[in-house]
Amino acid sequence: MKEKKLKLSLLFNLIFLLFFLNHFVFHLGIKRVVEVFLRENKIVDMPMGYEKNPAYGLAIRLYDAYLPREANIVMLGDSITAAVDWNELLGRADVANRGIGGDNPEGFLNRLDYVYKLSPKICFLQASGNDILGMPIKDIYGIYLQIVAELKKHDIIPVIQAALHRSIKDSEESNRRITKLNEMLKQFAQEKQVDFLDL
Repeated sequence: MKEKKLKLSLLFNLIFLLFFLNHFVFHLGIKRVVEVFLRENKIVDMPMGYEKNPAYGLAIRLYDAYLPREANIVMLGDSITAAVDWNELLGRADVANRGIGGDNPEGFLNRLDYVYKLSPKICFLQASGNDILGMPIKDIYGIYLQIVAELKKHDIIPVIQAALHRSIKDSEESNRRITKLNEMLKQFAQEKQVDFLDL
């Protein structure tokens, strides 16, 4: 009887702990850090953040279905980029939108082939910080640097756009990290003579 109570107590405590962790891990933005740790240490076979985004898979399938064409300019980004009809906004017919809602720099890097296929002269790169609380700033910065290097390798002029600050409630920590990332990107752009748009 005593052993049964102990097992029930442990089970109840475990359920409570899991509920507590799930609730706070999600709301504190630590979920992404945990996922990266579990994936990188091969503790669980977990898909990358961008791979879990249903919009990502749909967009990639559409890119594969689009008729081949060329574009002078590619807009690469997340939902802020995706939401705009760039040709209409800019009064041009040579801009390709490669924005995906909910995407992040890790996802951008993974789908650069869809930029290269368009043979653009310029690629504007913009992220609003979908991973800003879930990944160390230095890692996000490192991914930006990889993207810039890859674009240059393909003779595409990269234009880094500043990550936008958030206006939602309780976004002070996110905005502090976004400011830090923008400072790092701006300094990199100055040192490497890459265009940087401070939005």
